[in-house]
Amino acid sequence: MQKTAADPVAPTKATTSSMRSGRLSLPRPTRFAWTVLIALLGPIAAVAVGGYLYLASGRVVSTDNAYVKSDKIVIAADISGRVSEVLVRADQAVARGAVLFRIDPEPYKLALDQAEAELDQARARVEAMRAEYREAKSELKETQERGDFFDVQRRRQKRLADKGVGRAFSYEEATANADAAHARVTMAGQKMHRALARLGGDPAIATEAHPLVREKVAARDRARINLEHTVVRAPAAGIVTNFDLHPGEYVGIGTVAFSLVGTEEIWVQANYKETDLTHVAVGQRATVHVDTYPDVEWTGRVVSIGGATGAEFAVLPPQNATGNWVKVVQRLPVRIGLDHTPGRPILRAGMSVVAYVDTGYQRPLLRWAKSWFGGGATAASQSASKSAPGPAR
Repeated sequence: MQKTAADPVAPTKATTSSMRSGRLSLPRPTRFAWTVLIALLGPIAAVAVGGYLYLASGRVVSTDNAYVKSDKIVIAADISGRVSEVLVRADQAVARGAVLFRIDPEPYKLALDQAEAELDQARARVEAMRAEYREAKSELKETQERGDFFDVQRRRQKRLADKGVGRAFSYEEATANADAAHARVTMAGQKMHRALARLGGDPAIATEAHPLVREKVAARDRARINLEHTVVRAPAAGIVTNFDLHPGEYVGIGTVAFSLVGTEEIWVQANYKETDLTHVAVGQRATVHVDTYPDVEWTGRVVSIGGATGAEFAVLPPQNATGNWVKVVQRLPVRIGLDHTPGRPILRAGMSVVAYVDTGYQRPLLRWAKSWFGGGATAASQSASKSAPGPAR
């Protein structure tokens, strides 16, 4: 029986030789295809990884131009005097209201005693003014009555003189007495007005409401405040820095004694490039890593974005209108408020950090892919839930 060329059972010479050698070799075309596939695997993987990184990037923006910030409070005396006691030392943590140092209070105690004595004198003087006013008022009434009496005498002597019965001397005397009485009325009225003016125009004014007493009360309160300021307290919790104060030194009003770095509120100032702030907004979540503590993570939120770049506040701001202009990417300060998490290490002002802000931004292609693959099912489930009947009432 003759074998045909299409008989699948008949082994070829290559197959027989490979079977005899114990190895199965692929035909040459199949080997070439595998070689091409393996050669393309690297570029395909690189394109896939690069595409994924591109689509996933842009959501989180970071910068290492960021530092820990806190309030820096200058401690200065409100009064002048000699330091009698210092109760803190350098780099000591103090609480709000803690006594930092004291100034010799004796001169201010004497000043307070003097102010209180002057206040008592002012009150007594107001009472004397009120008595003077009552006296002047009584004197005015008396002089008015005497003036009325001498007016009656003058009119009587005038009638007698007109009838030729009285003497001319008596009429002249009555006229002089009446004129003198009216002059005394005028003087008494002026005296009463002066007393009334010293009482502020109100004879019933309260002693404590009189301007003279109010002035002395203010002087007394000022002396009392100065005495209280002999004890200098911490305006906020913090750490004593730049300390060089010793008992016996003389401090003046406004003289800087030392500084206090606040610990009540600590934040991070991250100086982002303006090109990184496209999708950054207030309220977005942030993550902070401090160089001093690389294994610890702090969380927080974007509190504010600066209203101007740092170059705007430079001593020599850039002259962008000149012909030698070179474009430089500017940076804007972003304030990140840190969450209060117990057990974290102490942060100190000026520490270098790396700040990350999660903007939640997604590239358009990634949003389109999510809506294409997951949006249909989501929309269907939402429509089904809307069309489903509610519970029976």
